[in-house]
Amino acid sequence: MRNTVLLSTVLFLALLSLVALAGIALVQRTVPAVVAPDQKETAALAEKLKLVGELIKTHYHVGERIRGSVTLNNKSFGAEPLTLRSADPVLFLRVYDEQNGVVVTQNPRLRLDEFNFRPGEVNHRESWFGHYSFALDQPGRYKLVFWAELRLDKNLADPLRIYADPLRIEIITGRKVNFWPVELHAAGATPEEVRNWVKNSLKFDMTDFVNAKEFDGKQYLFVRSGIGGRDGPKPFERLVQIVDVLVMAEEVVVRARFTKPASAEQLSPDALYDAVYIKATGLPVRFVPITNADEEIFIKSIVGIHYLPDIVAQSRSIKLFAPAPGEAVGRRITVSGVANTFEATINYGLGEVNRNSLDGGSLMVGHTAPGFTRNPVLTEEHLVGATFWLYFTFEIEVPTHVPDGSDLVLAVYANSPLEGDKPDFVSVPLRLESR
Repeated sequence: MRNTVLLSTVLFLALLSLVALAGIALVQRTVPAVVAPDQKETAALAEKLKLVGELIKTHYHVGERIRGSVTLNNKSFGAEPLTLRSADPVLFLRVYDEQNGVVVTQNPRLRLDEFNFRPGEVNHRESWFGHYSFALDQPGRYKLVFWAELRLDKNLADPLRIYADPLRIEIITGRKVNFWPVELHAAGATPEEVRNWVKNSLKFDMTDFVNAKEFDGKQYLFVRSGIGGRDGPKPFERLVQIVDVLVMAEEVVVRARFTKPASAEQLSPDALYDAVYIKATGLPVRFVPITNADEEIFIKSIVGIHYLPDIVAQSRSIKLFAPAPGEAVGRRITVSGVANTFEATINYGLGEVNRNSLDGGSLMVGHTAPGFTRNPVLTEEHLVGATFWLYFTFEIEVPTHVPDGSDLVLAVYANSPLEGDKPDFVSVPLRLESR
């Protein structure tokens, strides 16, 4: 009996001890941890910063260059700027596949020692920008994660990490189809209309250029590398070859590989372009340049017309379709062509030979041709501008005091701040017909 009472007492005391310990533990969990003042300040500053990653689109083709940006914004509206410091790269990007494996790691080239980060509206002076570019060779879905690593003290202590909301993209591919080379030098193998179309396409020699055309049940695809500089070396020459043609549900995708030649290699004109054909699909075409990891190619096409007329006069950045040199014209002259100029602007003038000017002016290019249906080549809307060849058309009136049969000269030209007082000039002699 005594042993039973003793055992009960011991068990009761042990139970009280467990309850007490549980209470202490419970109290300890509810008491907030002590936070150092500098940590509180860092957390408060972090709340004022926002990191945003941006992409132009969410679907890309295999090997297509993916371009985007990441921006760090000071979203507070106080009077005092944030002072941020770093001796290392600031902005980072990682790309994960569907198995959460890392396939790309980049840090845009942004470093700073100290920067006063002003609050207020988001603009280039009050934000940090990082730009990145990469390509993925495997179809599938991917996740892009961006973050910034910042120091908020003079000792460059452990960095503060700020993450952006992740972005998701998908790499798509299509059904490969057979393609055959266009025999430009064999008249019997290629229709004359197609050979003329290739020859006109070869006149676009200023930048990397692509074109497409459907004719007699076939779809013709053209791509050429660019040539840079008015004089001297041609630093942008590339070997170019079409390597794949993929048919998608709504478009044809042409993958063209651009390769830097060896320094001593002499490039033949035929190595600077490639032209092939497939069975006609009725679909628009998208060209995807394939390059080395450290190089970007911005291919360009014609915008505003659904075919390429004969080029009757040209300079590097202006190609005229009408009027032709020596043509007899009426009192109202229609001028048309395409241009790739600074700020998408051209100048024009009309005068009598060896006499005063009759008319002139300037205009923004980028019109749509009469009867326009669609471009045979798809273009990225965010790039349309001076990066593409834009269609234009305008009219000039010949004054009534100019006699019939007069010799006229039409000038179409473009000024570029890069080339100073050397405008890119096209001069077309004309003759005013008799009424």
